[in-house]
Amino acid sequence: MMKIGQLFATLRHRPSNGNKANEWKNIEYFDPTWEDRVALLAGMIKGKGRLVDYGCGRQHLRKHLPPETQYVPVDYTSRSPDTIVADFNKLPYPDIDGQIAFVSGFLEYMQDAPAFIRHIKKLSYQEVVMSYCCIESVSSLEERAKLGWKNHLGLRCLLGEFLDAFNLHEIGFVTKNTILRFERKR
Repeated sequence: MMKIGQLFATLRHRPSNGNKANEWKNIEYFDPTWEDRVALLAGMIKGKGRLVDYGCGRQHLRKHLPPETQYVPVDYTSRSPDTIVADFNKLPYPDIDGQIAFVSGFLEYMQDAPAFIRHIKKLSYQEVVMSYCCIESVSSLEERAKLGWKNHLGLRCLLGEFLDAFNLHEIGFVTKNTILRFERKR
């Protein structure tokens, strides 16, 4: 793990080029290795209570949680009878509150990722556990577009969106994904 100051010195931010990515349903793909990343992220969760899994996909997280955690799956389409169906590329965002926000393999598909993060900050989440493939890891805008990614945040920009309301407690890297755990400032 590197110090935050070292990170800021090496990071850059590239704005989105405005490309039009395919709709989720046309590009939906589930890589088997993603379950390993979800298991790793699940081990980072320190809080208890209601966990909201944004972009729940196949709901791999559910089986890695303790039974006392209330799991709330959210996705663009119904994945189970308890899935909250929502399109986070359209305003207004639904207020789905809890103690823990889990955001893995989701933020890349947001047209306005900073607006989504601002929304998360206004809710009562005490912890955010997430992964995001920053522009530093996949810098080709063409490759990002082929994957259907709609934004291109650098790590410095991503951290800047969170650090006014949350403290960064863990950062790491899994393949090309940056994994982060934030706790709300008291």
